[in-house]
Amino acid sequence: REEGGINRPGKRPAAAPSQALPEKLNRPPGSPGRRQQRSRRARSEGRMRAAIWVLLGTALSSCHSEGEAQQSMLCSIENGPSDELKTWHSLTPSDLDDISARIVEKEGTSQLNITWTISADASITTLTATKLCVSTYGHPTCIRCDYTKPFESQTRHGSQKWQFYYVGFPVEENTIYFIEGFNLPPANPYEDPPSKCINLTSPGCEDDTLKYSKMCIEKGNSNFRFL
Repeated sequence: REEGGINRPGKRPAAAPSQALPEKLNRPPGSPGRRQQRSRRARSEGRMRAAIWVLLGTALSSCHSEGEAQQSMLCSIENGPSDELKTWHSLTPSDLDDISARIVEKEGTSQLNITWTISADASITTLTATKLCVSTYGHPTCIRCDYTKPFESQTRHGSQKWQFYYVGFPVEENTIYFIEGFNLPPANPYEDPPSKCINLTSPGCEDDTLKYSKMCIEKGNSNFRFL
């Protein structure tokens, strides 16, 4: 099951180091061949097509401060170009303030937890959605998260920047994930498209991060049968 929502102050997940995408990716030793890559992509895309999720940030905690700004979002798969690209926009939102990712385990499945922070400036009033794309070997899978109402303030209660997260991209072992996030509506044609990019490399099944995931347990059982 995928999930997402708004991060409460004091509960921000650990951030992965942010760095620019390399111009050329050299396959590390032991990387899967093309057939394995296609198989992984098929499994990943199959899981991502499962459903559309209503993700209510305000429901993640039963208590909040009086007068605290609230927001929620609706996330769905959007692998093609966004409709906003067909329209010229007089005003567009700023780039994301920050984006990070880490691997978490949910119901026995290893998944990416992607967290992003909204820039605290006046352009937030034009922000309608944030799009996240995860690529492995050049094949992206994208999720679009639409905010269910206009932002009424640049920050949350106590001057905390707006921060959201999404859990749902499945993780395979020994794989490099290129993660990009950008706000919608996007920059107009011939303008610099604002986006934040990071990458994350998943460990092998011998690492504690994945050791007890369903994928690695099944792989271990399979290897045991062939000994």
